[in-house]
Amino acid sequence: MILDRLERITGEDKTMKRCPRCGITKHLDEFGVHKSGRQGYCKICAIEYNLLYRKAHPKYHAATMRDRYRDDPEARRRSLARNKATYARKQGNIKLGASCEICGSTDEIQFHHPNYDKPLEVMNLCYKCHRKLHAGMRRAEREVA
Repeated sequence: MILDRLERITGEDKTMKRCPRCGITKHLDEFGVHKSGRQGYCKICAIEYNLLYRKAHPKYHAATMRDRYRDDPEARRRSLARNKATYARKQGNIKLGASCEICGSTDEIQFHHPNYDKPLEVMNLCYKCHRKLHAGMRRAEREVA
């Protein structure tokens, strides 16, 4: 209701946003969610920016990842499981499915490890279902703690 009034007053469609990096006006779904609304850059530009940043600052990025790997045994376990699954996929031992096991979508299919102790037992999930699943897992962990 408020968005409708704003749209009438400003003449702008509030379901669209212009990415300042690429200059393209895109639907809000093309922007990552942030605690104060949506990310500034679209998802594609954000990925490009992060990759360029990591290449420009390799020592900082490597040190951060090394510290996390060294100090957090759970992060180490997750990393090893992901690496083993990626290697098995490249070797042809496991295949990335064509659709999400939850919603059936064919967009951005990813591996999900229900149990990091069994790195080759994976679920094929779309990006959105994968994020929702992990958000629910984090919420459940906070409730237990």
